[in-house]
Amino acid sequence: MAADGDWGWVVVAGCFVCNFVLFGVNRSMGIIFVVLQERFEASATDTALAASIFVCVRCFGGKVD
Repeated sequence: MAADGDWGWVVVAGCFVCNFVLFGVNRSMGIIFVVLQERFEASATDTALAASIFVCVRCFGGKVD
């Protein structure tokens, strides 16, 4: 039996799914940007700030563990 109790591949699969979804959202931010702006009636600056925070949290969140 592996040292991790055979949970290693479950963790790998979970990380893959999370990164797959988040990368897709990140790459389609140009389309989502317009929808968010209309939905929340926000300015382009406020919407871009939210998108920037999303990217920063995604990039630096991996460094935590």
